[in-house]
Amino acid sequence: MKTESGKDKMFTLVGKGVSPGLAKGKAFVYIDVLQRDSELYVIDRAQIGEEKARIEKAIGDVRQNLTIDAKQIEVKLGKHSADIFLAQEAILLDSFVAEEMKRILEAELINAEQVVRTVFRLLARRFRDMNNEVLRDRGDDIDDLSRRLLLSNPAVRCKVRRN
Repeated sequence: MKTESGKDKMFTLVGKGVSPGLAKGKAFVYIDVLQRDSELYVIDRAQIGEEKARIEKAIGDVRQNLTIDAKQIEVKLGKHSADIFLAQEAILLDSFVAEEMKRILEAELINAEQVVRTVFRLLARRFRDMNNEVLRDRGDDIDDLSRRLLLSNPAVRCKVRRN
């Protein structure tokens, strides 16, 4: 795996060996959707509507999932715990988020995934730069929303590497 600096990073996997120096089995290496490379492509002005529709669909899907999750959590853990999901939904509906995604899409003419990454990375950074610890922790909620949006798109797939 390459780090942001472009250097390879070595991982050591620990497990049960078949015999000394030999191990057998399948391994799955999970790379967070926020950390892995995703396709960046430039769009034409004529494609803005398509990319905007993709973003809106992802937001609608995530809102629906947040509502379902909130109901399930409320039953199991109570309303206070469920409110976390409702707060995340409120972030999705915030006018700043919608306006910033529209602005980035129209100004930079990049695909929907990159628009989401750009806007939510900026928003998470703003929260993490705050002096209040509770507000700094909201950066994690922003990252969770970004993951949900990126993973709601069927075009975002994991890559299987075979040796």
